[in-house]
Amino acid sequence: MQNNFLNRPCNEDEIFQLIAQVQKIKELILTTYDKRICEYTPERSFGNYDDVFNDGYECGQSWLAYAISQILNMDLPEPELPDDF
Repeated sequence: MQNNFLNRPCNEDEIFQLIAQVQKIKELILTTYDKRICEYTPERSFGNYDDVFNDGYECGQSWLAYAISQILNMDLPEPELPDDF
């Protein structure tokens, strides 16, 4: 059964554990987010169909990292958008 920190006061150890978990998430965001990758479009992979899945995966991963960074109030550069976005 999971601890539900919202239904009871946290002790000091739990607070440090939560802070450490948030720090790990922030580190993951910093290693995953790339503002240039956010502008990937299907046209980028046109003619290079082996790379389509990888481009989509990287683009989605980078957008997710940016979205989570906004929840955590991180200061990341704005994603680059395709010209026709």
